[in-house]
Order: sequence, then structure tokens, then C-alpha cells
Amino acid sequence: MIGDTVKVTVDRPLGSYHPKHKDIYYPINYGYIEGIIAPDGEEQDAYILGVNEPVKEFVGQVIAIIRRFDDIEDKWVVAPENVFFSKEEIMAQVAFQERYFQTEVQMARKILVTGGTVFVSRYVANYFAQKGDDVYVLNRGSKPQLPNVTLIEGDRNDLGDKLKGYEFDAVLDITAYTREHVENLVNALGKFNDYIMVSSSAVYPETNPQPFTEEQKCGLNSVWGIYGVNKLAAEDYLRKAVPQAYILRPPYLYGPMQ
Repeated sequence: MIGDTVKVTVDRPLGSYHPKHKDIYYPINYGYIEGIIAPDGEEQDAYILGVNEPVKEFVGQVIAIIRRFDDIEDKWVVAPENVFFSKEEIMAQVAFQERYFQTEVQMARKILVTGGTVFVSRYVANYFAQKGDDVYVLNRGSKPQLPNVTLIEGDRNDLGDKLKGYEFDAVLDITAYTREHVENLVNALGKFNDYIMVSSSAVYPETNPQPFTEEQKCGLNSVWGIYGVNKLAAEDYLRKAVPQAYILRPPYLYGPMQ
């Protein structure tokens, strides 16, 4: 349901009080989603964030779910399209009611990004974090980290059991350059759904017709040399170890933080 567009009928608008507990004031709009029945047998309740005036109904995207461990139902968090809030920002706005429960905010997806401190991997990590995903970055902790991600500090070639306790919706492997890089990470991971590796168009011989296509033969590129050979070996291992993996082969990338 996270990411879905829903219509919320507001029965407790911003500025109102709880119908039974008059000490609970609603600083945000709160309502229900018709046609979706929650575990308590009633229609699904939802908080509306990012709307600063009372409304009767609202159409937006589900950006998070508030899991209640000591109650039968969860609450959905809905916001305008392309408007996102961090876990801390969500909890701060719903604390007026959720403070009475033991809760956890579940965001869209749990994503692991290798690197996350410079150039492509930093942009990727920041992009998904700003969209509201729960982003983890794997690096040695030697460079400044993004403020909106969770650091897993370690060397990708010597991870031990550091990743075994995690379950990721997606692994975005931006910093794999050799077969060993991919093999060591794959073997260190716990559960994951999708694996996406950023390879390179250097896996194609420069004599191939351009622009390159994935149907073309791969092999030594005399311009890029061992770099392309190693990327191709990493791809070959990944295909065997994770047959459903995705492999991207961008051309030369250039920009800030390179």
C-alpha cells in the first residue's frame, strides 16, 4: 500500500478534538479510507501530513505506515504527491496521539546502497532517501555521511555477519569493480529482493558499432583495459549467483564529486 494513491475522508479535521477524549487536539487532518477495512473491522485510519488547513477530504500518496505493537490496527500516513517526510518528522506530527502506543514508522522500502559518500553512490542514496525510502549505506566510514541515511560501517570485502540481520527490498551495488567485490557482498547479505549492479559500457570492445546495445558481444576494450574485463567478470558471477539481478551498463559518467 505504500506508494498508493488514496482518498481520505476527514472526520477529525485540523483544529478539532477527539470525540471521546477531549484532551486530544488534532494539529493535523485525520480521517479514514473508504473501502479498505482495517483489522479492527473499521475503515482504515489515516493521518494527513503536508496540508496546513482543515479539509473535508484529501487525495494523496501513502508514504508510511505506523505499526502499533500494542493495538490491533495500524495507521497510514498520507501526503501530497512527491512530498516526503523523515521518520522523525512523521513521529513529531503524530505524537499527539501515537504517544499512547508503542509504535514504529515503516517507510516505503529498505534499500542498501554500496558507497554513499561520493559521486554516483551519494546521489543515488540521497535520491531514494528524499523520496522517503529507508536507505542504508555500506562504506568504511572514512568520509562525511549523508544526514538522512543509516550507515553500516565496514569493508565490503570483510563484512563477516554485519549484514545477516538485515532484510532489504533492494541492494544497489554502485561500487562493484571486480568479481570478488560482488561475490563477497552477495555471500555476506541476509535476505533481499532485488539486486542492481552498476557495471559499465567498458565491457564492450570499442570496435563494436555504437551506440552499444546489450545484444552485442562483450570482450576486451583496449581503451579501458582491465577495468572492463573486471566488470565483465563481476557481471558473470552475479548472473550465476543471483539470476534475477539487474545489470546497468552506463557510459562514462562525469560530474560534481567525481
